[in-house]
Amino acid sequence: MSHDNQKLTITKDLGYILGVIYGDGYLSENSIGLNVKDKDFALTFKTSLEKFFRKNAKLHSYNGLWCVLLHSRSAVKFLKKFDYHIIVNCSQDIKCAFLKGFYDSEGSAYYHEKTGVRNRKIELCNTNLELLTFCKNLLQVCGIKTLKIGERIRKEREIKGRKLKPTIFFRFHLAENIENLKLFKNLIGFSIMRKQKNLEKMIDSYIHPDRNKWLEFKEKVLHDSKVKRYSELRQEFYFIPKSVIDYWIYPKNSRK
Repeated sequence: MSHDNQKLTITKDLGYILGVIYGDGYLSENSIGLNVKDKDFALTFKTSLEKFFRKNAKLHSYNGLWCVLLHSRSAVKFLKKFDYHIIVNCSQDIKCAFLKGFYDSEGSAYYHEKTGVRNRKIELCNTNLELLTFCKNLLQVCGIKTLKIGERIRKEREIKGRKLKPTIFFRFHLAENIENLKLFKNLIGFSIMRKQKNLEKMIDSYIHPDRNKWLEFKEKVLHDSKVKRYSELRQEFYFIPKSVIDYWIYPKNSRK
């Protein structure tokens, strides 16, 4: 059965396709496309297009990018019937598929370890504040905790001889704790292996002491905070999430 005869029913594949389209993907008059540097991302998008529309999509490399194209005026017309707000009324699986497509496009997974301090960040960025807020709310519905949205200015820059003007964009991070990162991995994750590996490194970097050991750590952190600088504490207790240390030292100022 072709997509022309399908009812307007959201599936996981369509949820993922919509997430990508609102991210790095695009619609032209006659085709659906994606140009990205990660082949695994391109292949995942191509597979979802072919499974949902039951048409063959093309994959080729050009100028260092992997390009996916599905030539179909009717498929484009079909996708234009959907606004991302429709995802609100879908099942959790479809919400997560949409988020995965958007995180593959606009998400980042940073894991850095330097001088004993471990930085873990799952970030989502976009110039559309309403869309970013929508994704943040979807995450919360799925039980995934997030921090507040911040505004940033991307400075003027030059890419391949073309000057780009300064732009305002918005971003937020996931709350940094092992259970939150595990939940994100299990429900959403990344199709892009380099990002997925960083997510797994973040999770593996946590230690798992028993409750009594955590109480010992807390007492030591509170004691040392009276005589050491914050940066020294972070270096000494690199294996404890920054959010936990902040909560112990500044409980009144911590986010709920």
